[in-house]
Amino acid sequence: AIRNIMFFLMVFLFCFFALSANIYADTHKASSCSHSAVLTAITAASSGDTVIVPAGSCTWDNNIIITKGILLFGAGAGVTTITGNITPEKPGDTFKEGNYLIVYKPTNPALNEPFRLSGFTIDLDNKSSGIFLRNSSTTVINQIRIDHNAIQNATMTGGSARAITILGTVYGVIDNNTFSGNKKQIDSYGDQQDSWN
Repeated sequence: AIRNIMFFLMVFLFCFFALSANIYADTHKASSCSHSAVLTAITAASSGDTVIVPAGSCTWDNNIIITKGILLFGAGAGVTTITGNITPEKPGDTFKEGNYLIVYKPTNPALNEPFRLSGFTIDLDNKSSGIFLRNSSTTVINQIRIDHNAIQNATMTGGSARAITILGTVYGVIDNNTFSGNKKQIDSYGDQQDSWN
């Protein structure tokens, strides 16, 4: 009997702490998949919050730069489709944020906030690169997940486009994505280091 009580107490405490870790997180629903609606929802979100983008097909003429750890969910690849129509900032420069449709660069990497991007078709329309994960500090961020997306047509005139570029001390998981029509799929680079470690 005491063993059963101890077991249930441990399960209760585990569930309590698991839930309390996310108790203050909110969910923000974009009114559509348009650039302005998604940007409004992201701006309203605090670190740790979830942003939901509904089904639909939208074209973005500008990129989105995310500076805090959020969970950004579409309704599913093939269900929420974002087509990029951006003019690259400098096509020949891999590290120009203006060459990418979605940029994640945390303002305070020391917080190591979770960031997730899931459930989108991201069509770069042969005009730009796709996703840029950037951490120019030497502080490790390692709670990144890019999953269940379709990333396609990352090419651009005058430059070598990439579906996903990772720069600096960024670690995480890229899983269950499909890639098609891209000049390059995933590139990873070091940054701010003076030796290999």
